[in-house]
Amino acid sequence: MRIPLPVKLAVTAFAPVFVVLWIVAEAGRAGTTATALLALLIAAAIGLSPWRPFVAVVVAASVPVLQLPGLLPSFTSTDWPLAFGALIPIAFAGFDLGPGRWRRFASASIGIAAIAFGLGLAFELPSGWDWADRALRAGSPGTWLSWIGTGGSGSAIAQITTAVQIATIVAAISAAVWLAASGVAARIAASRDRTARDRAERNLADAHLEQAIVGERARIARDVHDAMAHSLAIVIAQADGALASGVAHDAEAALATIAETARREVADV
Repeated sequence: MRIPLPVKLAVTAFAPVFVVLWIVAEAGRAGTTATALLALLIAAAIGLSPWRPFVAVVVAASVPVLQLPGLLPSFTSTDWPLAFGALIPIAFAGFDLGPGRWRRFASASIGIAAIAFGLGLAFELPSGWDWADRALRAGSPGTWLSWIGTGGSGSAIAQITTAVQIATIVAAISAAVWLAASGVAARIAASRDRTARDRAERNLADAHLEQAIVGERARIARDVHDAMAHSLAIVIAQADGALASGVAHDAEAALATIAETARREVADV
């Protein structure tokens, strides 16, 4: 599905604004560098969305996947809404009616990201794995749900239940955005198909009309040709006969026939 160039440019221009807004929002808090890094990754996915939507989905999905082993800093109680920026590449991927294999790949990436997001929020990162948090958040612990009082606490079954719930919610939201964008794209494609079909039908009707006009002109031309040929044959025969006879009476009769034939032909034409 072709996306208008102004929309592409607007979304691409929004990507750096996204980063700046989050840096401003987190200014003065500990771990602003970590938030800026996460914002840059999400913004990269947003900027790629109009041009390479499926690549953008992979970039956005890599964030929670890389957060699990501590290769990226985890979200905190203030910057977790950053994750909603991933809905923009998901929407563009749903809108893009590209090859089926890419759509399946993007769907798998979203599913993996949802599972990683759920696991990361429900479980504490193992001690020693939260390298990015220790380096970029001044040694803050790598627990994602500690800010609501549940991170890492409770039984393993409770944490697994929480992980499943979060993953299901994330997957459901992503699927809803994907399906909504796909529905819009399908509706636009259907509208374009109807417009193209209507245009083709009008062109076909015009072609039939033009063909009828050309046929009618050809029929008139044949009729005029046949009538004039017949009349001219009469004129020639009468003139030749009068010249050959040499009789004045025959010449008068021939001239009368010629005049009558000519007048009739003029009227026919």
